Amino acid sequence: MLFPWQQQDWQRLNAERARLPNAWLFIGPAGTGKLEFALHLAQSLLCEQLQADHQPCGQCEGCRWFEHGTHPDFRRLSPQTEEEEEGKEAKPGRKLPLIKIEAVRQVIEFAHLTAHRAGQRIVVVEPAENLNPAAANALLKILEEPPQDVLFLLVAQAAQRLLPTIRSRCRQFPLSAPSPAQALDWLRQQGVSNAEAELAHNGARRCSTMTRCWPSCAASLSMAWANPRLPASSIWPSWWTSRSCRWPFRWAGWANGCTIWLV
Repeated sequence: MLFPWQQQDWQRLNAERARLPNAWLFIGPAGTGKLEFALHLAQSLLCEQLQADHQPCGQCEGCRWFEHGTHPDFRRLSPQTEEEEEGKEAKPGRKLPLIKIEAVRQVIEFAHLTAHRAGQRIVVVEPAENLNPAAANALLKILEEPPQDVLFLLVAQAAQRLLPTIRSRCRQFPLSAPSPAQALDWLRQQGVSNAEAELAHNGARRCSTMTRCWPSCAASLSMAWANPRLPASSIWPSWWTSRSCRWPFRWAGWANGCTIWLV
């Protein structure tokens, strides 16, 4: 599915279909629908009866397979916790799960197979920054020598955490965040009670945190630029490692070159 604020992004992407890359890297703020956009594109590419504006029909055999998660020419590469890998219920509070090399090897094997439907094979990798080092290097190798008719769709919230060589092998595609009016309309359509208050509360919290954190962050940025060899622990204030202060800067695009030290 596409969210209302992604219509212009969809038009931009359709203009690039004449020259499909081997890999797209979708980047943007957290919570704005990057994964849904990538999955919609994957279904569009696998649809056998495309509608106007390259929209998937939702009725053909390819679309039905895709919606049930059984399309033979599609793979989704996501991290799994040890509990999920063993079929157990995941426990809260564990380390952020990573995409491991075993999963990437399975995708590489899939990429070298012949397509079942005489079309493309699609691989979605999300979140791509959760590839562990061995998995990232394995993925890089296939991106450097991609099989014919295989398209990789990488989704990342923190693209700076990806290997620079992986980023250089992908066509980066920044996705738009919703405007306040679009966000409000969407919340109302989802039946959220007091949508105005919900949006005002979260917006005010972002602004308050940004205002509180900005003076120290600006000083830290200046120090980092002036002293690039200093360790991060001697530059950034302790509150920067907390979620409440760190994510607004990512959301706004600030410090993208620096947060790699912190995660």
